[in-house]
Amino acid sequence: MKKTMTERLPEWHVADFPTGPDDARYKKLRETIERETAAIVAQKETFRAGTLTVVELAALLARWNTVVEAIESLHAWATFRYHRDTDDTAAKSYSERIDREVAGWHAAFVFLTSGIQAWNAAYADAALAAPELAPYRWMITQARLLAPHTLSDGEERVVALKRATSHEAWSRLRLELDNRQKPGTMRVDGKDTDIRLNIQQLVHHADSAVRLEAHQRMKESYAPDIAVYAHAYNQVVGDYETESRDLRSYGGGQEREATEAGVPPAAVDAMLGVLEKNEELFRRFYRLKAKLIGLKKQTSADIYAPIGGAMPSRSYAAAWEDVEAALGSFDAEYAAMTRRFRDEPWIDVPVKATKYKGAYCWGAPDHPYLLLNWEPTLRDAFTLAHELGHGVHALHAAGAPYAVRHTAYVIAETASQLNEDLLLERYRTTLKPEEFRTVLAGKIDDVLNALFRQGLIARFEREAHARVRETGLTAEWLNTTWLRLVTERNGDALETLPFEQYEWARIPHVFDHPFYVYSYAMSMCVVRALIAKRGERGERFVPAYRAFLAAGATRSPQELLADFGLRLDDPNLYAQTLASVEALVAELESLA
Repeated sequence: MKKTMTERLPEWHVADFPTGPDDARYKKLRETIERETAAIVAQKETFRAGTLTVVELAALLARWNTVVEAIESLHAWATFRYHRDTDDTAAKSYSERIDREVAGWHAAFVFLTSGIQAWNAAYADAALAAPELAPYRWMITQARLLAPHTLSDGEERVVALKRATSHEAWSRLRLELDNRQKPGTMRVDGKDTDIRLNIQQLVHHADSAVRLEAHQRMKESYAPDIAVYAHAYNQVVGDYETESRDLRSYGGGQEREATEAGVPPAAVDAMLGVLEKNEELFRRFYRLKAKLIGLKKQTSADIYAPIGGAMPSRSYAAAWEDVEAALGSFDAEYAAMTRRFRDEPWIDVPVKATKYKGAYCWGAPDHPYLLLNWEPTLRDAFTLAHELGHGVHALHAAGAPYAVRHTAYVIAETASQLNEDLLLERYRTTLKPEEFRTVLAGKIDDVLNALFRQGLIARFEREAHARVRETGLTAEWLNTTWLRLVTERNGDALETLPFEQYEWARIPHVFDHPFYVYSYAMSMCVVRALIAKRGERGERFVPAYRAFLAAGATRSPQELLADFGLRLDDPNLYAQTLASVEALVAELESLA
């Protein structure tokens, strides 16, 4: 009998990460942080007074960048050690300690923002014109634009220090609760299957009974603790709105998040308005799915149902080859950059019981790190392409100082989404027609979720953040509000089942980073617009796009997109996005 070989999947070298405060690597970086911070703070008054020369100012910012690199190295490595095994109490304790220290270390530099705001116009203009300070132009411009919302240095320091024991503490409680959810096992294909570890595979299963049981048991596992989730979320939202409205004089949390990200607040409203008016496209697709699958009655548990049976399988090695070939069709040098992730221990791939769930790319100072929870299907091939997009974006931006390397969120998802589109192009010509139909349906699922699910979450956040200042948030109100919004979106295309009411508690972003999720939808719109520009410009698109990635956060989102003739506050950008998605739906209809 031929033996089936288990594919060996790459992992991070955990030994590369400091183990705790007694580790020599921790001590060395801490010494750097303390020494350089003292030297920078000693120049605080001359910095604020605007009496440093351009050369002196560039040197001060370079020292600050050195400190940021040291801080974020410790932060990233401690997080990675914890995320590899969330049951490791030593790793958890060290990660929590680093979180507190990071808040304190960054708080020492609150004077940079207020100092820039204190410069007279002539000095600020000179700084903005100086070639030596070119990487910091958007940082300087943005700091001056945020002057009406910036507190005194002392107040900013208090806010920064308290964050670790207020907002971040409640967010961590949510993570601790999430890690203890035990929906148990279920019998699938003759095997006992852990629901939590295999949830993505189960909700995409070809059997509707499997999908229903997985959805129901996973979501209902949150019910016993839902009041605790609600209390934690109430604290997060209340804290964020108090800081946004009462301390920083914003109209609310959404305005604050957009403004601080360099996105016109009106652009968020424009996008959400277009999405809400076009939810019929979402329903049209799911009516088509029901027809293709042969479901007379389609429920919310069928939302990820595959068309044409199970999602085609793919080994990790084969998926890697697919992604590299897809990127190579775009640009050979761009594709070659991904090989560093293959050849170095930069990716942690296997599923493990106590590992952080989901997938991400973290652009640490030494290099980007990718975390996956690999399942051998084409769906995870798209996840690999997505996270490699983030990684290649980080490598492109490596020439920028680390402190201004990470672009605004609305731009941050661009490379990841474009990579997915390139992989879809490859599969259009290399898969069997029935396989491609399944993949195309899955891709439309993902695009519609990026648009309409993230738009729905943003609307949920709007209502919650408005409500918290009136009566506070209760589990009953949060459950009812979430269920109402989902039911309205689903309409007659999907019967919304009662257990969907707990889904809001499963969304980490609304706890970790309020009003972040709109950027997923807006980024999807940006990438669809860039894909259209690629079609218009042909080969001329590639160098412009790679320069776009290399800019990092040295230019504003509006500036970066202006190079392609795009504006975030233009409603036509969002209408064109929906037209391109409608074309994908029409393609699927033609394959039916």
